[in-house]
Amino acid sequence: MNQRFLKLAIIALLILNTVNVFAEGIEGYVKNKDNEPIEFATIYVKELGTGTTTNIEGYFQISLEPGAYHLVFQHLGFKAKEVEIEVGGAFKNLIIDLEEETIMLKTVVVKGDNEDPAYSIMRKAIAKANYHTQQLDSFEAEVYIKGSGRLIDSPFFLRKMIEKEGVDSTTSYTVESVSRIQYTRPSTYSEEVISVRTTGDEYGTSPNSFIFGSFYDPKYVDAISPLSPKAFAYYRFEYLGTKKERGYEISKIRVTPRSMGDDIFWGEISIVEDDWSIQSTNLNMRKIGILFNIKQIYEPVEPHVWLPISHQFEVTGKVFGFRFEYNYLSTIAKYKIELNKDLAQEFEIIDEHQEKELAKELNDRPADNLESQLAEGGELTRKQFRKLIKDYEKEENQASEEPLVEGNYTYKIDSMAATIDSVYWAKIRPVPLTEYEKKGYFKMDSVALVEKQEAEGDTLEKNQKGGFGVMDIFSGYTFRWSDNDRLTYYSPATLFFFNTVEGFNLGLKFKYAHTFKDKSKLFLWPEIKYGFSSERLYGRIKSEYRYGALYKRSNIHLSGGVFTNQLNVENPITPLVNSITSLFWQDNYLKYYESDFISVGNKGHFSDRLSYEMDFTYESRKPLYNTSDYTWSKRPEGYSPNAPENIELPNTEFIVHDAYLINLGIEYKPWLKFRIRNEKKHAINSSSPTFSAAYITGVPFFTSTDADFRHLIFGFDHSFKPGIRGQFFISAKAGAFLGDKPQYFIDFNHFAGNESPFLMEDPVGSYRLLPYYNYSTADKHASAQVLYQFRKFLFTQIPMLQLTGLKELAYVSYLVTPHSGNYVELGYGLDNLFRFARIEASTSFIDGSYNSFGVKIGLSTSITSDDGSINIGF
Repeated sequence: MNQRFLKLAIIALLILNTVNVFAEGIEGYVKNKDNEPIEFATIYVKELGTGTTTNIEGYFQISLEPGAYHLVFQHLGFKAKEVEIEVGGAFKNLIIDLEEETIMLKTVVVKGDNEDPAYSIMRKAIAKANYHTQQLDSFEAEVYIKGSGRLIDSPFFLRKMIEKEGVDSTTSYTVESVSRIQYTRPSTYSEEVISVRTTGDEYGTSPNSFIFGSFYDPKYVDAISPLSPKAFAYYRFEYLGTKKERGYEISKIRVTPRSMGDDIFWGEISIVEDDWSIQSTNLNMRKIGILFNIKQIYEPVEPHVWLPISHQFEVTGKVFGFRFEYNYLSTIAKYKIELNKDLAQEFEIIDEHQEKELAKELNDRPADNLESQLAEGGELTRKQFRKLIKDYEKEENQASEEPLVEGNYTYKIDSMAATIDSVYWAKIRPVPLTEYEKKGYFKMDSVALVEKQEAEGDTLEKNQKGGFGVMDIFSGYTFRWSDNDRLTYYSPATLFFFNTVEGFNLGLKFKYAHTFKDKSKLFLWPEIKYGFSSERLYGRIKSEYRYGALYKRSNIHLSGGVFTNQLNVENPITPLVNSITSLFWQDNYLKYYESDFISVGNKGHFSDRLSYEMDFTYESRKPLYNTSDYTWSKRPEGYSPNAPENIELPNTEFIVHDAYLINLGIEYKPWLKFRIRNEKKHAINSSSPTFSAAYITGVPFFTSTDADFRHLIFGFDHSFKPGIRGQFFISAKAGAFLGDKPQYFIDFNHFAGNESPFLMEDPVGSYRLLPYYNYSTADKHASAQVLYQFRKFLFTQIPMLQLTGLKELAYVSYLVTPHSGNYVELGYGLDNLFRFARIEASTSFIDGSYNSFGVKIGLSTSITSDDGSINIGF
């Protein structure tokens, strides 16, 4: 091992020396007045539109052809310095001293409202934000990214195991890549990774959402931008002063949230006056307790066209006892831009709050047509300018082939990207490696070589011995015999339960998946289970073929067998929860019947926004009864019968009968928007409400005892943010039985109740205290749930709890049938406790009178805001 390290070290030194001999350009250090290095200072080469940055030692190196160049050195908090240099036949050494920037306060005419000057600056910058997103028709550039991260701390009981894997706080994982990016207005990006080098499996860690995102958009990485039209509702702004630099006046603004929380920025942003564009950012944001710092530097690549040339992202946080840090540095160079010829490059924005007379004069002036206003530029009020750009975007959107696509991103990696050697990297790397990073690369490359050899040996040995072991019988296993075929054997431990109908029961379940060349998939789920008290063996098999585009996947399914079903086919009670409540408290909530069935169906799409579902099911239904009274509880009353109580139907038992069921449904999302990634659409579910309708009928084909009913249901689901304070999630349903009422309790409309102490259902589409079957109805019905997630309310006012990602929820649920009265639930909850738990307190009322109260626990709901979906975190 030592000899291998020595050989690699000698080779690395020879390579570095060879590169330095034949290289041309400049190198040196950027320091402050105290002769201290300035890390991550930006160096911009005007003639080439190329930039780089110093490393943490203040060192920089740029390869340049012989000739004269103008270099701009700058860093946040320092005055920019422009230097003219002549490059000859070897590297030229420079020592650059930067002075701390001098911020001057403008002489401001204070109006009657005593408004901070920052608000006028930000109003103009916000008014022009959409203009900057439309300013270029296209651009090309080259992006260099270097990311470096390490694990700082870990739970004490895992430290030894982690150290054995070679991971400690002194080990840094580094990834470098060079990409070519292309942008076409309004939102099409393509990226080709032409080279990549990594010391670990860091391909999945990417800052591209930060680099390709823009603060000119209303949201930046799902956080409200300080340049959003809604910014004044989210932020306070403070004028810190203005500096004059290279002929530009640049004003620094402090950004302070009105309410702290996730997805909100704080820090500083600098605005170029008259152009009202960004010159730099130093902003922070927090997401689920993880802190992000975003520093950016912009340069005028052409007059009035300011584009980012460097990004620096620092990520720190602690999750489940693991404390980590990750730093990204990105430089963007070799810009080739094409201006949008529809837009004049000079507009003067008039702030109505500051220049009321001129604004009135402009408002009284007859408006030209859209094309003339865009081409001529000149003076416009903020509102006039924002309307002008909005009308322009609307007109272009109407002409677009994909008007509801918010982004189109193509990503590919060159087949040779990971094979490029260190000579290449030493030549093109715009940010020199530190000694620490060089040692890290040397160490990790050597370790990777050894691990690869060991892995090849392990793979050969495993293939010879076979992968399935004795313990896999109990833990489960997945067999893979090709890239397209997979067979999963589920652990019996996850299929061992108790209920009063079967007693203790044990299942055996498999899943087979095959992927075809067109990416369609075939699934098979065979399953059996045996009840030790009922002495009954059940079995079923389900098959499903999924096809079509991923964003609107269609399927054909076929299933059949003899199995137990819950009376509510939506299965609101999990077998695990029922096992716990039965054994510990003698509460057997799960009610079963036997189904001898066959079912076939199809789910598809009429269009991107309109989908359908149709199913036909035949089943022979048989009532089941309790066969076990086993329990760990000492309550004398015993278990309840397998036929639940219901206020509408005194006796819910039924006779053996047949049911021929047809289920037809549609879903419509009229304003659904999409993102495109690598030519594949991805729906943004939160962009549109969902309207649904379903018609379920039982057709009496042969005898009078066949199920006979017609049930029509309408639904509505949506999520939205009304403002800074939080987010609403809404689900509502209403329906009725047409004609004769169903004669069997199975076919009643059942609701997602919960009598257990656990929270296992969708937090928006379910009730917390409603009995599972008491209010099931064969009549008309309406139900609704509204959940509100607070940004800041009670406990989230405490900074330390904010850092943990804690969320607060409030909710109200409503139900009405002709027999239930007006049933209402009100509740409050703490979500994401310790990153995984949820606790809620709820109370219910009937016709305004108190009915019940309960406190329940569960796993975190993981309510997401990027697409409005709600996922149960278990």
